[in-house]
Amino acid sequence: MIESNLKTSFLNTIIKGSFTTICLRILMIFSGYIFLYVLSNNYGISEVGNFTLIQAILFTISTISVLGLDTLSVKLVPINENNLKFLYFRIILNIFPIALFFSFLLFYLSDNIALFFDKKILNDYLRILSFSIIPLSIININCEFFRGKKNMFFYSLYNRGSILMFLLVIIHIFSINKSNNQTLIYMYYFYAIVILALISTIHLFSKYLIYTNSRKIKNIPSKNLISFESRNMLIINIIFISFQFVDVILLGILSSSYNVGIYTILLKISSITSLVLLGVNSISGPIISKLYNSNKISELDYYIRLIVRMSSFISLPILFIIILFSNYILTNFGDNLLFYKNALYILCLAQFINVLSGSVGLIMQMTGYEKIFRNIILFSIFINIILSFIFIPKYQVLGAVYSSSISLILWNVLSIIYVKKKINIYSFFR
Repeated sequence: MIESNLKTSFLNTIIKGSFTTICLRILMIFSGYIFLYVLSNNYGISEVGNFTLIQAILFTISTISVLGLDTLSVKLVPINENNLKFLYFRIILNIFPIALFFSFLLFYLSDNIALFFDKKILNDYLRILSFSIIPLSIININCEFFRGKKNMFFYSLYNRGSILMFLLVIIHIFSINKSNNQTLIYMYYFYAIVILALISTIHLFSKYLIYTNSRKIKNIPSKNLISFESRNMLIINIIFISFQFVDVILLGILSSSYNVGIYTILLKISSITSLVLLGVNSISGPIISKLYNSNKISELDYYIRLIVRMSSFISLPILFIIILFSNYILTNFGDNLLFYKNALYILCLAQFINVLSGSVGLIMQMTGYEKIFRNIILFSIFINIILSFIFIPKYQVLGAVYSSSISLILWNVLSIIYVKKKINIYSFFR
């Protein structure tokens, strides 16, 4: 009876909290596929690769620019209800000069970066988008303020993934086709970033900031916002963004834009497999933290078991659909991609193992073992880099697939073992 009540309570929380997030993620993924389709069909798969490399550079630099204050704001917002406007401006004043510095640096070093990747065309794209670092940093802060207010809908809506939705609207308005200069894509991408930054800022002010007047920030040990805690969060954020883009960057260095484009398409398709887990993770953090800190380990174990089962049962048919219709899905981006059907299967399998492993990374972060998790991710990145240098020169796209899949499975296995040992919770599907 107690277990039945727990199941009903947890399911209601999961469905209510994650449904809109999952729907938004589906919309973002769908927008991403449409954009990749437009880009690959109008300008070729190589341009998909160029665009992905530009994204990797921009997102990495903008993550560094916010100095970990975006993640710190999630903690500060709930305890500073009466002085959110002052907190917001303090954060923006801290990050603005850093973002501006990196913008100028990216502008002046664009030629060197293009030379480093041995792709001269990246020079023009980087110069166009160099000053998008500032609005990207603002988007990061705005999103985390909404998250701090537990408004997951607008946190998801204003996430960086939404930029492509705005970009598609701009592309539709200006009706881009093959006769257009592909540089326009990057100009429109810049406009989309600025538009999202403006809309999210106006919304944040009108909803939460405009009526707050206090000028004292709680839970900050000094006048300096850039505390030890924010620096630690910055390190963690850099590690996560590195894990996300290390394969793309290494493939860009060791191979061609064409291969980066193919890998990007395969990765986007396979990522649908873990869509539900990402949605569930978006609302599970506070629940895991509360149960653990209340020493309700048996309830926490039940909750972990429930979410991994739910995620796995929904993800399994998605996996079968991708496998069954892989020919149709891949040929939408070009007949040449059929050659990489097995690579898609490998990536999907790695993603499904990630789903079967449950919210193991989130568990470690919410139970005080975030430093251990950070070290596991760092080790996995190290292994990924070594494998990439071994496999990519020989196997090209397949090399990146092998190295990324092995490293993804590795950090899941290591995290499962650690969680079982320290918290006595087995997060893998059972």
